Amino acid sequence: MKIIFHIHYKTEFGQTLKIVGNHDLLGKNDLSKAPYMFHEGDGNWILILDLPKNTKPFAYRYIVIDERNGEHWGELYQDDRILALNKNQNEMLVFDQWRVPFRGAGLAIPVFSIRTEKGLGVGEFLDLKILADWANICGLKLIQILPVNDTTVNFTWTDSSPYTAISVFALHPLYLNIERIGTFNEKELTEYRNLCKTLNALPQVDYEAVMNTKWKYIRKFYKKDAKQTFETKSYQDFFKKNADWLKPYAEFCALRDIFKTNDVAIYYFVQYHLHIQLSEASEYAMSKGVRLKGDISIGVSRNSVDTWVDPKLYNMDCQAGAPPDAFSTVGQMWGFPTYNWDEMAKNNYEWWHQRLKKMEDYFHVFRIDHILGFFRIWEIPLNAKDALLGQFSPALPFSVDELNQRGLKFDYNRFCKPYIRNCENEVIFIEDKILKNHFHPRIAFHSTRSYQNLDEQTKLVLNEIYNDFFYHRHTNFWREIGLKKLRSLKASTNMMICGEDLGMVPDCVPDVMRELQILSLIIQRMPNDSHLKFADLKHASYLSVCSPSSHDMSGIRGWWEEDINTTRDFFYNELQQHSECPQTCEPWIAQLIIEQHLHAPSLWAIFPIQDLIAIDGNLRLKNPQDERINDPGNSHQYWRYRFHHTVENLLTFDEFNLKIAGMVQQAKRN
Repeated sequence: MKIIFHIHYKTEFGQTLKIVGNHDLLGKNDLSKAPYMFHEGDGNWILILDLPKNTKPFAYRYIVIDERNGEHWGELYQDDRILALNKNQNEMLVFDQWRVPFRGAGLAIPVFSIRTEKGLGVGEFLDLKILADWANICGLKLIQILPVNDTTVNFTWTDSSPYTAISVFALHPLYLNIERIGTFNEKELTEYRNLCKTLNALPQVDYEAVMNTKWKYIRKFYKKDAKQTFETKSYQDFFKKNADWLKPYAEFCALRDIFKTNDVAIYYFVQYHLHIQLSEASEYAMSKGVRLKGDISIGVSRNSVDTWVDPKLYNMDCQAGAPPDAFSTVGQMWGFPTYNWDEMAKNNYEWWHQRLKKMEDYFHVFRIDHILGFFRIWEIPLNAKDALLGQFSPALPFSVDELNQRGLKFDYNRFCKPYIRNCENEVIFIEDKILKNHFHPRIAFHSTRSYQNLDEQTKLVLNEIYNDFFYHRHTNFWREIGLKKLRSLKASTNMMICGEDLGMVPDCVPDVMRELQILSLIIQRMPNDSHLKFADLKHASYLSVCSPSSHDMSGIRGWWEEDINTTRDFFYNELQQHSECPQTCEPWIAQLIIEQHLHAPSLWAIFPIQDLIAIDGNLRLKNPQDERINDPGNSHQYWRYRFHHTVENLLTFDEFNLKIAGMVQQAKRN
């Protein structure tokens, strides 16, 4: 039987709720083992338990916890509450709130991809307002965007990735609406509107042209209006609240742009207006019942304000990335430094707390990019050609003695030096970068000639060592590490937290996320369970976000054409179809996939806007490959995708909008 505890309670900063009781799943009256409740938003807290129908009555209490120090802050009610199960029900809600848990639907789109009638060739913060109008018409309760922090280093398209921020606090000038920061004269306005028409007609973002145009007018309005702006109470309040990060950011930018003769205060001016515009968009969206979901990148740019101001918080001698996966057979190299977590822990991860407090100015929900990085990160030498020579950090490498005890006659020259000359990846083990005479198995060493030319007994021993290292050895070790960091993170915000937990997921990750009530991500074609070819949406956890695609992969239509054997398997076994499998993803197929996700138990079903439009053959693009946002295997990706319809046009697609709204309503996601 599913038991749904629900309570309405407005917490203060740093507080969260637990339920403790005399049942095993409620910690057997041990508060340290009691489960956290999940905050749905607006003071609504929920906990779902699965109990057998023959469970005896048990007592429970709602407890407020101050997560900043882990102390028991207080009980909501003095006396225990008693729960006796009704054996004739499959689902039961307690605490006098007879309601179905909230389930919502949303859309995902990068801000830069939004197209409007009067845009300057790129989406802007204020465009989220009209997008919220469209979401509201369709019954969509959330807009998910990519990171919107400033990434400007070179003023070229190489700055276009939203995951290489030069500041985790500063917003990107790319998203500034120029007409809202000053007044044009007639000649200037004509010139500006002509530029808008030219750039807005482009099928993709011209990052360099847009940035150059925006800065041209920013400088003009700064000279004309900055003094008056700086004298307003609104600006002075903003500056006072944000000075800790704003001052070093402005100094960093002024030094970066020293030959452009900018002064420091121009960056105060820009950040203030960006703050005003994103705040306005967020407040408007919420007035329409639409939440904004932000995105926290797991890393920062190597050339960033953050590394400049406090370099001891980062390991600058290496780079983060990902081991081989479905996206890349040689892994991914992201370029940014890894975190010095030991140093961050000295002040209880205050840098992270400040980062989340800033996000709370604008967002109601946020996604942690690569949440696995809070447990361990794939750390790669700076001079490596690919990610195969990386190693997990932190990790528990094998000593030579342990390897010998496991039956491997360890030979440093045979196992740690390239088996094939001039091929650095042809190794079986990689020496730990800190501990002498301790070694990590090289990821995917089975594909090397070095491994293939070993005798069968040595292969057998190596396989056991490999499987233990990558799938068992670190379970408890990484659990404690991830739990400590994420618990501290969770304590600093009341935003709903979602974790991107795709890839090589350690066994401990799902348990920690459930314990902290952090939503997991379910991508149907990329299940976290290695035994499954496709994720089982029908039995998805309530504490999850299900989505058919992400910005790092092709959409439904592109994926359909990538591998006909996989497509047929999906068509017959997942969609339960019996006709001949189409070669392309026809609109009715896209609709079936959308409906599968809408009817999943997941709290949120979120759809890239390209996947939503795929259900209408008249509205979608002809070539599905033109819908792709990012190829994570391409380190030189130009992030420039623009949705091909303006939001104003979306509002006029009555038949399509009614169809989406009907699908959402039928799935009871409203």
